[in-house]
Amino acid sequence: NFEAGSMVESVAPSITLDPADAMVVTGQTATFSAAAAGTPAPLFQWEEFVGGSWQTIGGATSASYTTPPTSPSDNGKQFRCAATNSAGSATSAAATLTVNEPPIASFTAPTTVGLVPLTANFSDTSTGTVSSWSWNFGDSGTSTLQNPSHAYAAAGIYDVSLTVTGPCGSDAVTQVGYITANNVVPQ
Repeated sequence: NFEAGSMVESVAPSITLDPADAMVVTGQTATFSAAAAGTPAPLFQWEEFVGGSWQTIGGATSASYTTPPTSPSDNGKQFRCAATNSAGSATSAAATLTVNEPPIASFTAPTTVGLVPLTANFSDTSTGTVSSWSWNFGDSGTSTLQNPSHAYAAAGIYDVSLTVTGPCGSDAVTQVGYITANNVVPQ
């Protein structure tokens, strides 16, 4: 395959670098890069998988593509790059975008006042991307379960703390005087 008016053989593009998956925090951009060989030098066009098919991204015609600031709805989107010249075309493997939300710690318990031994069933209501939990029940008891139960054996008023951690950092909340364990029925 020779280009018209020259003795340079045309070579169809081949992808030499597939874009890598990207992980960002909500509001950040993600950049995907690809590379291709071919003669003449290939032109690039980025595509996004939308509604079951690949759609061209307007203006995304370089070897790299940077997304607009991301939102949670962008999580799981896929991107690929097509390289084309006069001898043919090649398409990269798809890269997946993961959008994580910073964790915000929050919890509830349906029973917070009662007689000892008082069992409190805690429910994690944290938002964002959370991968671990660290509870402090205020009586030297701790847990790393997402939704733990804890028995208060001694009367008292207890602060309860939860620290949540994810790929975007950690957050903590303390509810002061959240649990009241009594020896007698409150009046």
